[in-house]
Amino acid sequence: WGYRDVEVERLLRPKCISIFDLAGGESQVMAYVADKTLREIWARATVGKLPHPVFVVLEEAHNLVPGGYRQATRASRIINTIASEGRKFRVYLILITQRPSRISEETLSQCGSQVIMQLTNPHDQEAVARAAETISRGLLADLPGLNRGEAVILGQLTRVPVMVKVGRRLSAEGGSDVDLVEELERAREEAGVLKLAESARSKGPSPPVQEKWF
Repeated sequence: WGYRDVEVERLLRPKCISIFDLAGGESQVMAYVADKTLREIWARATVGKLPHPVFVVLEEAHNLVPGGYRQATRASRIINTIASEGRKFRVYLILITQRPSRISEETLSQCGSQVIMQLTNPHDQEAVARAAETISRGLLADLPGLNRGEAVILGQLTRVPVMVKVGRRLSAEGGSDVDLVEELERAREEAGVLKLAESARSKGPSPPVQEKWF
């Protein structure tokens, strides 16, 4: 995203994953990139210029298509359009979020299938209940008790709700939580080294050594 545009054809090559790493960027920039990219894909899809199906994955989707009291972003309209009509034109949308209650209900309701991991927030549980018609109150109550890596699959992916255990990833781990104990231990060691250095400086230079010859 410099002085030259990105060719959409490069992003849509078969057997290719194109990743836009927008971590740390401003929300306006993130929305602009999503809006521009999706509109160009959609423009090709609606005139039959997509040679194969395209899957669009939006990580932290609540930042791009917020709902409730949060103001819509520049990308909200095109995301809602693809969510409701994309399947007819072979454009499929996958939303990933830890806060489903912050996603637009219009978009969330178009998700034909859900893969739900541990949810403890009541607002998030209610948002899932409204979007997933097949989820029961009993299953909803069990979501806070899911262990790490466990998920419930609902919707068109399966005839009945299924609980699965997600395998460990094979690629390099990234974006995980900081090991707080390890970080604090390292900070304590660094503080000890700095204290010794400061103590040595406060004593001043060592007196010169006198050599005597016998």
